[in-house]
Amino acid sequence: MKKNIGDILMILLVVAGLVAILYPFVEDSLNNFLDYQILNHYQRKADEKAAQAQKAAHEKMVAENERLAKEESAPGNDPFDNPPKDEKEPTVDYYSQHTIGIVKIPKIGVEIPIFDGTTDLFLSRGAGLLGGTSYPMGGKSTHTVISAHRGLPEATLFTELPELVIGDRFFLENQTEILAYQVDKVKVIEPTELEDLRIGAGEDRATLMTCTPYMINSHRLLVQGHRIAYIPEMAREIQAGKKKNRLRQFLMIGGSLLLFILVMGIICQRIRLMFLRRRRYDLAFVLLDDKSQPLADETLTLYSKNGRRRMKREGLEYQVITDSEGRGCFTQLPGASYQVRQKDWGFKVKVKKIKDRYFSLVGKKNKQKENEAIQIHKS
Repeated sequence: MKKNIGDILMILLVVAGLVAILYPFVEDSLNNFLDYQILNHYQRKADEKAAQAQKAAHEKMVAENERLAKEESAPGNDPFDNPPKDEKEPTVDYYSQHTIGIVKIPKIGVEIPIFDGTTDLFLSRGAGLLGGTSYPMGGKSTHTVISAHRGLPEATLFTELPELVIGDRFFLENQTEILAYQVDKVKVIEPTELEDLRIGAGEDRATLMTCTPYMINSHRLLVQGHRIAYIPEMAREIQAGKKKNRLRQFLMIGGSLLLFILVMGIICQRIRLMFLRRRRYDLAFVLLDDKSQPLADETLTLYSKNGRRRMKREGLEYQVITDSEGRGCFTQLPGASYQVRQKDWGFKVKVKKIKDRYFSLVGKKNKQKENEAIQIHKS
């Protein structure tokens, strides 16, 4: 009974461990799928929008950018200082309504939506536009600051942003075009430092911002770039980034699936052993010499599966002495694997399946049958 309780606890611990290990990978894959749905919905709506409505939205953002530049507005509060709120998970359409673009970073395989705010809800699903900075529309005297988390267990987002170096490129897509930026500065600042986020007169810049150091989040990492001309050849670079992201997702899902299969195999094995140990079997055998003659008065000892522990019956080593016909029998054994040994010789037996009623000889086809014993040739 104690053994069964131990097995049950072991199974529960394994299941809990499996859930804890797989959760980040599964959640990240689900979030990537949701991001794909948001991006697909956003792009589909952009394609379906009437030209006049699309132009009006574009002009509104451009006008806001001009206002920010004219008033020399300061960037808003630190986007990563928002207290988490217990909000109901919105629909894909809700996210799409607040999506103003897409940030694409081919080098690290990132392609996530840009939302029009930096609420905790938005930053759990993608990147957000820092308040007081330009919309991702480009143009003179604009500076868009795109913020995203790093190190979330359920989403990759900007986790690998520190891999970007000067000369790398990233892209911001809005409803009308794709803007290309080349990294020219990588800097770490305090959360309250805003000077590097301000709009520069006549400049067209973009900043990718995330927390640093990893999991400590006391500072902010800025990856900044200036606008460069977007040429059709860059589409291949973006496509390569998509392939990298898909490969990463495939490896995560495949690895999670393999781990799941492995752990489930272990669990099934433990359950099988638990059921086997609840049943009792007699191990009957006939010991023969190399000429198939019975060996009498041979003392054999029962050992555990690995041969390190001698099995006991009523506090004594469990031994059997063969009779004149070479027969011996270990009775009422829990279903498991065992070794039967003498000093320098022995054999192994086990119960293979729950439905089996008798022991089988390990490594050989010889198997106990009803009212029969396993024939063992001592060589």
